[in-house]
Amino acid sequence: MTLVLEEHWRSPIDLHVMDYRQEGNAYTRKIFLTAAGPHSLENANEVELGVVRIRLDLLQPAVRDEILRRKSPLGAILVKHNVMRRIEPRWFVRLPARSELIGWFDQPAGSEAFGRVGVIHCDGEPAIDLLEIVTRW
Repeated sequence: MTLVLEEHWRSPIDLHVMDYRQEGNAYTRKIFLTAAGPHSLENANEVELGVVRIRLDLLQPAVRDEILRRKSPLGAILVKHNVMRRIEPRWFVRLPARSELIGWFDQPAGSEAFGRVGVIHCDGEPAIDLLEIVTRW
């Protein structure tokens, strides 16, 4: 999704990790992606909320290390390291304007948001479970 967002916004996409946990080979994190703003969430243009669970043991060490540094969006890392990936959407979601999650974003009143739940297969393995909510389009 990172490349699609960069193309749409005509801007680099920045990562803001809001929370993360690692237990053995299971790594989870909640993030915001922002476009065309300074490197602080308060002044940036929030474009996506994501929650991922990653099986680190299914990734190459260089990919794993870069993910754990929490400096770049996941999609950009996978592309950079030429990870063969296939995204398997499981469900598509629409969050109505009254949804509690919409309150997390600086959205105009009455705005809806859309997203997907799915799996990213990396080099043929189901390595990443994800929820992505696009906050603006």
